[in-house]
Amino acid sequence: MPTIVSRKSVNSFIESGLRIMSAKPFLYFHQTLSFPSPVLDGKAAKVVFNKFVKGVLKFYLKHELAVAYVQERRKDGTIHFHVCFLFFEAAKLPYCPSRMRRDFRTDIFSRWNALNDGNAVHAANALTEHAFNQHSLLYFSRALVVDDKSTKRAETNCWGLFNKKLILNRSTAPTRQEKKAVFDSFFKKPMLKKPISIITNIKGFQ
Repeated sequence: MPTIVSRKSVNSFIESGLRIMSAKPFLYFHQTLSFPSPVLDGKAAKVVFNKFVKGVLKFYLKHELAVAYVQERRKDGTIHFHVCFLFFEAAKLPYCPSRMRRDFRTDIFSRWNALNDGNAVHAANALTEHAFNQHSLLYFSRALVVDDKSTKRAETNCWGLFNKKLILNRSTAPTRQEKKAVFDSFFKKPMLKKPISIITNIKGFQ
């Protein structure tokens, strides 16, 4: 289900994505978070999600973790989240490299499951490893539709960034031309934009 956003909001979304790319995360995990029972209320979903993120950040902050997310509605109106877990220092990973994905995935699912009364399903809450690039940005923008004439205030933020300072300190600001190029590629011809799968998992670390 499309999410109507303003050009200003999309520009901010694009800048954040380009900032992440510029910061060159050492390790990026993509996590899908789905509720075991349908949740249609955006505010209720965000309350649970915010509690989840705060817990994750409190535990992993010393490991230089930043978190980006996109909130989406499926065709039936139910809400789910796509989350980017971004680690920037190989020496500060919370688990040994050979077990990083397995142990991190176990912990993240356990935290989400605890907030859903133990009813979360592994298959609907997958964690995968990727490189963060423009394919990632395109994937997360697939449900966004730009409408500058819309004055309706969003029920909740459809995307966001936690521990943003970590990314800002490691990146350079994208130019106006760079942001425009991404906007024109992703949004100028929405009828031609087709959803793509997240890029194939990579083996080993970047």
